[in-house]
Amino acid sequence: MNFKQFIPPVLYAKLVLLLRKGLMWEGNYNNWEEALANSTGYDQKYILQKTAKSVQKVLNGEAQFERDSIAFQHKEYNNFVLSHLLSFKLLNQETLSVCDFGGSLGSTFLQHREILDLLDVEWSIIEQEHYIDYAKANIAIDNLHFYKNLEAFSMEQKANVLLLSSVLSYLKDPFNALDEMLALNFQYIIIDKTPIHPGNSSRLTVQHVPKDIYKASYPCWFLSEEKLMEKMSNYELVDETVDKLECNLGFPMKGFAFKLKQ
Repeated sequence: MNFKQFIPPVLYAKLVLLLRKGLMWEGNYNNWEEALANSTGYDQKYILQKTAKSVQKVLNGEAQFERDSIAFQHKEYNNFVLSHLLSFKLLNQETLSVCDFGGSLGSTFLQHREILDLLDVEWSIIEQEHYIDYAKANIAIDNLHFYKNLEAFSMEQKANVLLLSSVLSYLKDPFNALDEMLALNFQYIIIDKTPIHPGNSSRLTVQHVPKDIYKASYPCWFLSEEKLMEKMSNYELVDETVDKLECNLGFPMKGFAFKLKQ
C-alpha cells in the first residue's frame, strides 16, 4: 500500500524526516543564527577525520574517488562540471586555472584527476581553516593548492574558472560571498548541485545528513533563482541542468554554467 497518497504533504515530509531516509531538509528559519542553533554545524572534527580517511584511500589507490566523506570503488564523473572544464580548455589556449571554492580536500579534482592530468591545469581550493591545515600537511600534489580564504588565494593565483559545487547554500550570506568572488572577474563560472527556490525569495532550512554518512545537520539555503540570475548579470548563461538528487521539500537542485560577457 502506498501510504503517501493518504497523508497530507506536510505530515508526510515530517514523517520522512523522522525516518531519516536520505538527505532531508526542514524548517523555514528567519536568520542564520536561528538555523545554526537548531543544527550541529559544519566544523565538527569527525567530518574532517572521515573525509581525510577516504581521501587517503584515493591517494593510495585503494578507492576511485571520495564524495561527502565516502570512498567509492567505482569510477564516476560529474559530466556537467567536466564537460564545461573541457569546453573552456578547448576554446582557450591558456592554462586552465580553477578556483574550487569549498572544494573540501580536493574531492572534484581527485575524482577527475585521470582526465585533468591530460590538461595543463592548476587547481586551487578555498576551504575552512582546519581543512587547509590538514591538506597542507598531508596532501602534496604539484598543481593542487589550498587556501583559507579568497584574499589569500587572490594574492598568489589568478584563476579563469570559478567552481562552486554544492557550496553557496552553506554560506551565511551566499550572495555577498558571491559578490566578492565576482569582483575577481572569472571568465567562466560553474555553479553545481545547488538547492534552488523559485521566485525572488530564498528559504533557509536545516539539512540533515543520513547517519550512514555521518551524524550532522547544518543550515542550508534554497537560493532564489531570480536573485542569483540578477547577481550574474555580467555573465551569459550558457547551460543549466537539474540534479537527480530529490529534495523532500519539492524544490530542485540545479547547476549553471556562465561565461563572462565581452
